[in-house]
Amino acid sequence: MTLQTLIKDKIAEKGSKEISKLLGYHSTTTFDNRVQKVRESPYLALDQSDYDFHYGSHAFIKKLLEALEIPEHFYNKVIEEVEEALELDRQKKPYFFLETNFKRESQPIFMLSALQNNRFLSVGEEIYKLSLNDQLSKLADFIRHHNEQYPVIDVWGEIQSYVYFYDDETALVFSTSGQLLSAKSDYFYSQAYMSLK
Repeated sequence: MTLQTLIKDKIAEKGSKEISKLLGYHSTTTFDNRVQKVRESPYLALDQSDYDFHYGSHAFIKKLLEALEIPEHFYNKVIEEVEEALELDRQKKPYFFLETNFKRESQPIFMLSALQNNRFLSVGEEIYKLSLNDQLSKLADFIRHHNEQYPVIDVWGEIQSYVYFYDDETALVFSTSGQLLSAKSDYFYSQAYMSLK
């Protein structure tokens, strides 16, 4: 039995309407849609940056499991393993971090946490399967195209540069026009996290 199956069984037992009310949802449909995403995802939908004006992805799954009275020690271990798998997946595949030089002012931490994933962009295998040398022109095109459509990230601000994490030891910094600005062996960025205790 998986955690997803356990969620399905517990909701059937307790009633979707009852659990959705317990979590503060006025619409059972919104709640049911969130639960369906969790049940259909091998990552419990933690790889998605969903925010429905109640909960972000991490907060939703924890509150749901708590409301369903699933043992905390069990679900914390499953969530930990899912997060490790997501981190490994992210490390294996090159990705972009969208640098906005964000400085927090009055933004609520829960909102920053919920929209954290909007600062990352995955790259298709038609690009990352090429040698690094052959990727450069395709990355430049990708950046130009993306920046024309999405120059600003909600809450985080205007994109200043695109940092391409090729592997654990190579980060390439590109301008918004796709020009390679620098290459670094390490690049650090801040992240927003929120946990329930």
